[in-house]
Amino acid sequence: MMPNGYFFDTSFFAEGMKRYPPGLKTFSPIWTEVDHLIDNGRGFCCREVLEELEQKAGDDAHAFVKERKEKLILAPSEAEEKVIVALVSEFADSGWSLATTKKDNADPWVVAFAKTKELVAVTAEFRRSNGRLIIPDACEYIGAKCSSLLEFIAAYENNSL
Repeated sequence: MMPNGYFFDTSFFAEGMKRYPPGLKTFSPIWTEVDHLIDNGRGFCCREVLEELEQKAGDDAHAFVKERKEKLILAPSEAEEKVIVALVSEFADSGWSLATTKKDNADPWVVAFAKTKELVAVTAEFRRSNGRLIIPDACEYIGAKCSSLLEFIAAYENNSL
C-alpha cells in the first residue's frame, strides 16, 4: 500500500543532494519524482528544515527547498504543537528542544508532522547507540512511520512511492 505522503528532514535534502546529485543523469529521475510528490501534495517539510538548510548558505539543497517552499512547507497546527510539547518534554535529556539556535531544531517537527498527518518521515539519519535521540528512534517511540534516504530511493525504484 502506498503511503499518504512524505515529510522530509533536513538531512534528506542535504545528504541526498550531496550523495545523489540531481545534476547527474543517474539521479535526476529521483529528484524529478520528489518534485512530483511536492506538486501532487504528497511531499512536505517544515519551516525549520528551510532554516537549517539556510545556515549552509549557497547550498543546492537550500535552493531546491526555497524554490518550492510555497507547496513544500506545511505550517504547524495545534495537533503538531501538542506532539512537539510531548516529545520535547519526554526527550529533553537527549538534547531535543525548541531553541531556535539548535542545529537539529527541525527533528521534533519532522516527527510530529509524520505522526499527525500520517506521513512517512524521510531522513538520512541512522539509529545510533550513543544515547542521542534521532528521528528514527523518535518515530518508533511515537508510532510514526520512518524511512531512510536509501529506503526512499528503493521505493522509487520499485514504483511504490
